[in-house]
Amino acid sequence: MKKTHGLSNTPTFNSWLAMRQRCYYSKHVSWKNYGGRGIKVCARWRNSFENFFADMGIRPEGMSLDRKNNNGNYTPKNCRWITLRDQSKNTRQNRVITYKGVTLNLVAWSKRIGINYKSLSGRLEKHPLVVALNPGKMRSGCSGTGNGNAKLNESKIRSIRRRYKPHVVTLNMLAKEYGVAIQSIFAAIRRRTWRHV
Repeated sequence: MKKTHGLSNTPTFNSWLAMRQRCYYSKHVSWKNYGGRGIKVCARWRNSFENFFADMGIRPEGMSLDRKNNNGNYTPKNCRWITLRDQSKNTRQNRVITYKGVTLNLVAWSKRIGINYKSLSGRLEKHPLVVALNPGKMRSGCSGTGNGNAKLNESKIRSIRRRYKPHVVTLNMLAKEYGVAIQSIFAAIRRRTWRHV
């Protein structure tokens, strides 16, 4: 009679099983993102739950199996148990950017500089990094001091913020006065742009 490990149907065993299915079962819902991209399970783990268990231990509650390098294989050096929240930060879709020695993902950069995530993503596709991550340098109605064609400057932004009073001095009035879009005035007032002023 064959001796078993006694851990079937445990979270740890299920993680091992799911890892193998993602890599080798072409009908698995996630196969295209794993096996379909050439991601493999190392020889030590592929057919041995015992080896996987010896290297990874019991899966802690609330944790999931994660590959540190998303383009790497499932190996002892590339795998760890991690919370689902932290794992969501470690995906191929999550763009990581290093600028002036600071490395953050796109969501964190958008919060740091005070602009919408989708807007930042669009800026990065159209502009160099130094421009996209510095809202004051964008070449639009709310361009910054680095743009000689800017309709707004720091002095005008301060004036707009001081003068704006809903129902008295409106966004529309300010936009007409300065010759820019209402959205530019709104973003400046809300400090979504020109945050340094």
